[in-house]
Amino acid sequence: MRWISLLLIALLLLNGQPVEAKSSDVSKQCLALNYHRLIKDDLFTNVISLLTSNKELNFYSIKDSEFEAQMDWLVAHDATFVTEETLIQDKQRGKFPERCVWVNFDDMDQSALKLAHPILKERGIPATGFVITGHVGDDSFHNLKLIDLKGLKEMEASGIWQFNSHTHDLHNLKRSTSDLVKHSSKAGADIDRSVKYLDQHFNKKATSLAYPYGQYDDAVIDILEHSAIRHAYVLKETPIHVDDDNYTLPRILVSRDSFEKVVKNWKGFN
Repeated sequence: MRWISLLLIALLLLNGQPVEAKSSDVSKQCLALNYHRLIKDDLFTNVISLLTSNKELNFYSIKDSEFEAQMDWLVAHDATFVTEETLIQDKQRGKFPERCVWVNFDDMDQSALKLAHPILKERGIPATGFVITGHVGDDSFHNLKLIDLKGLKEMEASGIWQFNSHTHDLHNLKRSTSDLVKHSSKAGADIDRSVKYLDQHFNKKATSLAYPYGQYDDAVIDILEHSAIRHAYVLKETPIHVDDDNYTLPRILVSRDSFEKVVKNWKGFN
């Protein structure tokens, strides 16, 4: 009995050991900057922002002038802008370039084309757009006007944009839970439809997913592992690390203050 007691004590001690922290080496990190919507920096927008608590306006949107200033700051601080494809290749080899930054947009509403695209194109900054494929061109998706297929194709042809999935039709949020999680039994068929749409209309095979609202669970991941999706992204204010799980890769949702608090304070820039 004594050896059993000693074994139990040893197991308890082992279980109590701290998990080894991820390396703080910035060569193993890359900033994934996630945007949703840009809004014009004008009097009307400024007044509405002050008078409303609308989450879309104050949390998921930033002014076009702010976005432009952020891109200029990154350029001035010698950021290495990577495509998603390069990001994944570098993660696999275990090292990112210095001051690695990957820019990406969710939903692909009209502001990505009309406001973000000219800013990115002028500076030669590559970006990934995560498309809700079942609603491409929708004029009123959650009060948003989504880019139509012609517009998306023009963006791809510019050499700036590549596209991946933001689900086909599981992007609603009900009682704080996304449809992707709530109806995970439908996820396999939904993702297959989304991937087929992207593969049909664009030059690059679709292999990644941005979770709507950053939400996922084990059931969703299990479904993705048996699909064409090889990488998936959450929303979390931390850099991507080479050791991160491929189905829970973090992206920083860039709000009006997260760029100041998170991006500018990243060790890669200091």
